Amino acid sequence: AYNVETIDYLPKVSEKIPFIESFINKLIKKNYVYESNGSYYFKTDKLDTYGEVSNNTLSNLQSEESTLEKENSCDFALWKNKTEGKTWNTRSLGVGRPGWHTECAAFVYELTKDRPLLIHGGGIDLKFPHHENENAQFRALTNLPICNEWIHIGIINYKNQKMSKSLGNIVFADQFLEQYQNQTNASNLFRLIILSSSIQSTIELNDELVNSLIKKNNQIQKIINYALL
Repeated sequence: AYNVETIDYLPKVSEKIPFIESFINKLIKKNYVYESNGSYYFKTDKLDTYGEVSNNTLSNLQSEESTLEKENSCDFALWKNKTEGKTWNTRSLGVGRPGWHTECAAFVYELTKDRPLLIHGGGIDLKFPHHENENAQFRALTNLPICNEWIHIGIINYKNQKMSKSLGNIVFADQFLEQYQNQTNASNLFRLIILSSSIQSTIELNDELVNSLIKKNNQIQKIINYALL
């Protein structure tokens, strides 16, 4: 209904554990990793370029996750020693599961054959620590950035709150179509909402914005209909 092309490649962590394990072992061999209580952490202070994605320095950055197991507050887990939840038993790392940052970095490393992506995208709230930590691992192995260009996308606020699964204030695509189908072309209305701000700006999704863009969308549709006569 939205005429959005889907992605071509969707790797699953559950199918890539052996590769993720080998990816971590490559970092271990380069001495970028230390073990603590069965978990494996990346040494952020060993990488001179750490902070290049978020345009900051290691001394100014603070991780959202802190634990006594880490040598530095910004160090992040490559493999977490876990026995609860979804876990895998590996030969070299033991029982546990990979860290989120490592899953993504390993996928890129496998897909691009250790060359940078042309473009890496994601929400602006992922710049640090997620994208910073993806890039750090790729840098450590290849001495290259993980991508040639970053595109960080602004978030959508719904009624003055960030739209997120954890808050439960998600507007689903099919619900959006159903809600506005009688007032306008709902899929084009969605496009106008996205195009009404720059790619990095926050979109304040509220009734005022939607109603103004419904009028604009209907005007555009009238022009198109007239041109097709």
